[in-house]
Amino acid sequence: RRWMVIGAFALRALICVVMIDDVDSLLLFPEAFALLVLAKSYQVAKSALVPSTVRSDEELVEANSKLSLISGLAGFVAAIPGGILLRFGGSEWVLGLAVIVFAAGVVVAWRIPKATVAATPETKEARDELRSTGVVLAASAMGLFRGIVGFLAFLLAFALRTDGSPTWHFGVVLAISGIASLAGAGVAPLLRQQTTEERIITGLLATVSVLGVGGAWAGGLVGACVLAAAVGVGAAGAKQAFDAIVQRDAPDANRGRSFARFETRFQLIWVAGAVLGIIPMPTWVGFLFVSGIAAFAAVSYTAGSRGA
Repeated sequence: RRWMVIGAFALRALICVVMIDDVDSLLLFPEAFALLVLAKSYQVAKSALVPSTVRSDEELVEANSKLSLISGLAGFVAAIPGGILLRFGGSEWVLGLAVIVFAAGVVVAWRIPKATVAATPETKEARDELRSTGVVLAASAMGLFRGIVGFLAFLLAFALRTDGSPTWHFGVVLAISGIASLAGAGVAPLLRQQTTEERIITGLLATVSVLGVGGAWAGGLVGACVLAAAVGVGAAGAKQAFDAIVQRDAPDANRGRSFARFETRFQLIWVAGAVLGIIPMPTWVGFLFVSGIAAFAAVSYTAGSRGA
């Protein structure tokens, strides 16, 4: 996993160098796609490495929450020099900054402690724990949540573009989504002090379902901001709760192996949601679709948990 992190940074730096000459070429699109693939690969590797950096399983939720907060804050900070370079220098200068950042990431990644994610083959007990009803139900609910995130991101990106909305509209929605994700990661530990992980996931899904209807009714920039905020808080908070469920219900499973496995599935579902998001449709229809999926996930997760 350590080499996956180093490789993801190094390859992204190399691709950004190539993209500088391809800004006005069709090659820009496959190169951008490669950057997205490497970004997802990095996230999978990071999730697998987190267990090797904490002293006990009890610190996993806090560590994941801190990483989410740091990542979100770094995104906001990076937007400042990126926006300045784009305004006064152009896209090539932004890509040049990306090269420097990714190269710095390679240097920092070298300092990640060498750790074996899975030193021994997976035991039958560990496999059975990961296939337990509680873990499977939570993973299904979290997967649908991740699919909603991918769907909404591309739905809004294409809808705001085709509707002729100003570029700053998408910037506002993106900023609100980022702030909401930070809030979700920060509030998850507080919610856990009041209720169980299962109820956290169910409550967040129900909230997204209700606000999806509200977003469809409000429409426009207001509706998009409302739903983006709800999905941002919900997805980030639910992820912390899911990690805690795996930690609690699968104590014998290798954390690195299991988190990498689940994160890979979630990323694939995110892609599936994103593909649906590029299908032309009115935004209010997309918002109601999000509401329906969230409601289905909440009801099925609750019914499955009670049945178990």
